[in-house]
Amino acid sequence: MPANQNSGGLAELPELSVSELRALYPDMGDEEFTKFRRILHKNRKRGFAINHGIFEHDVSAVGACLFNELGDPLGAISISIPTERFLSVQRKCSESLLTYTRDLNRKFEVLKVRI
Repeated sequence: MPANQNSGGLAELPELSVSELRALYPDMGDEEFTKFRRILHKNRKRGFAINHGIFEHDVSAVGACLFNELGDPLGAISISIPTERFLSVQRKCSESLLTYTRDLNRKFEVLKVRI
C-alpha cells in the first residue's frame, strides 16, 4: 500500500525533507505536491494522520509515528475502522492512538531501542 494512501505512511512522511518527498513523488505536479505537503504539515502538527477511505473506500484509519530515542522515525501504528462508522469514532480513536503512541515513544526513549 503506498505511503501516501494509508494513515501510517501519512504519519511518517512528514518526517522527510522536501527533497526526499519530491524524490518519492517525482510525477506529482507542483500544485498537488504543495497541497500534499500542507496535509503532511497538518498531520505532524496534530500528531496523527487520517486516511478516510483513500486506499479502500470502505476502510478508514488514524495513524501515528513511532520514534527512537534520537527522534528518528521507527514506523507507525494505526487504528482501522469501517468507513461507515469512522466519523462517529474518529475522535476517540485519535485520542487513544495519541495516548498509546506517546507512551510507546517514552518507553523507546527509556529503553534506547535502536532499529
